[in-house]
Amino acid sequence: MAQTDFSELLTTAKQIECNSYSPLSNRSNGVALLCENGEIYTGCTLEISNVSSSVCAAKVALVKAISDGIREFSAVAITGDNSDINYLCGDCRQSYAEFGTDLIVISDRNPDVYKVLRELLPQAESE
Repeated sequence: MAQTDFSELLTTAKQIECNSYSPLSNRSNGVALLCENGEIYTGCTLEISNVSSSVCAAKVALVKAISDGIREFSAVAITGDNSDINYLCGDCRQSYAEFGTDLIVISDRNPDVYKVLRELLPQAESE
């Protein structure tokens, strides 16, 4: 796969990260989801005192795109203010895989080395 510059996508994710509401963990995240049609959907962390009502940044972006009828995605960029590498969690990997495993996943911690979703999801079926 040819190397692509995802700096704009990462910048968009970092900008939306500022809107995170994370009073429980104090760890904010931002996500920018690039769709095949060129549109970008964003999401940020939303933590609620009723933890089961909380929503991660990756799910927010996916729900926004799906609710607008978008089903084809090219890349997703994840940013965060923590020291850990920021990638999709297992639950989000599975959710995104519903729409294809060729999704490029970019982390702000190592933006020049990105993964394809099927590499991050064991035994993922390729479409």
